[in-house]
Amino acid sequence: MRKKPLDASFSHPVWYQILLSISRTPLPEPPPLPLALPFASVQSITQADIDRYVAPLYERNWLIFTEMPNMILTDDTLERTARTVSLLGKKFWFLRGRSATNFLADVVDLARQEKHEPRITMFLGRAKQHVLLRMHTSRTLSETERFSEEHVRPGLSTRDLRLAILLENHYQDQYVASRQALPLRDLLLRPDVPDFDAIRIKQDAKVFRAANVVKADAKWTPSSLTITALPPLPEDENAETICTNAHFDAFLRPLYARGWHAAFLPIMGEDKLYAPVLCLTGFFRFTSLTAAIDFIRDIVAYPWYKEDNAELHFLVDAQTVRAQLVYPPGYGALTVGNLRAARRIEQIFHDEYFGSARMSGVHPYRNDGLHQPGSVEELRRIRDIPLRPFHVRHNAKMARMRR
Repeated sequence: MRKKPLDASFSHPVWYQILLSISRTPLPEPPPLPLALPFASVQSITQADIDRYVAPLYERNWLIFTEMPNMILTDDTLERTARTVSLLGKKFWFLRGRSATNFLADVVDLARQEKHEPRITMFLGRAKQHVLLRMHTSRTLSETERFSEEHVRPGLSTRDLRLAILLENHYQDQYVASRQALPLRDLLLRPDVPDFDAIRIKQDAKVFRAANVVKADAKWTPSSLTITALPPLPEDENAETICTNAHFDAFLRPLYARGWHAAFLPIMGEDKLYAPVLCLTGFFRFTSLTAAIDFIRDIVAYPWYKEDNAELHFLVDAQTVRAQLVYPPGYGALTVGNLRAARRIEQIFHDEYFGSARMSGVHPYRNDGLHQPGSVEELRRIRDIPLRPFHVRHNAKMARMRR
């Protein structure tokens, strides 16, 4: 079989020599599925699994890290959660958005084959397109602990390792010619592979907050009592027209009732610094991972969002989609074109997916004045809120490093 050529991003002789100099252990065959254990759990990964499977994945920029997901799906019911989990993840880079969305569809096929549902973040921007995959197993038991229900916890199992190896092989086979060059730092600075005890200690060291659980039926019948009608589309005005309070009342408030937010959020830019950036965010619940990804593919089928000077960020988690329109730094006010872009996404959901949406009272974000401003002045005040201490410290650290 003829080998695919390297992407043009790798054609520079320096890059080529760097790539050749980086040795990689061949990926092993995917491990067997995890052993089923009591309390609807499976066996967590062992130190032997880390040595055999995780180490080669680390050579390919996979990482094990901890996060605190906002939601989980338990018995087909959405729940709020505040427990830290260990995740296995990787950021896959692409030159073109079409390659990224095609890869997204392949992820769904492999996940369905493996009966797994990874957490997916997709970034479609002006320069860097990537898909970030993170996976874990919701109920694991370690062979080093007693088999009791109190020891069941989210963690990593060979099911996660299987999917990671299958995805890595597929990416290398099908997308090597359409991927974007990894940053040099990612190529040269490989983190150490953690051992089993370090993974467990890092997860358990986090503070567990009580989960705010809201349960509801898995499916629902659309009703005017549950959600408001679609707002009208502001067709007759110039896209660059700055929104007034009348626009907020006529177009934005109805979008709030359908789960949208408008805010200036601290987003890291190309310069690796945080800055307040205008974001319009919609939240959509589905009853399958396939439907969630189909919705994203419908949104990006035509690059209409580029006309609005927007980047698109998607987060897929627990069969829900967070669709976010992100505007360039320095974008100081909401325009009619911005509202039109959000309304277009909402129209796709309304026309194609509304009848099979998931009903749930669970929402991962605050519905307050900081995220749903009711006037031009309220949005302006949000823009002027100082960055949080974490973002200020990060920016200061980056400034020191560049001196």
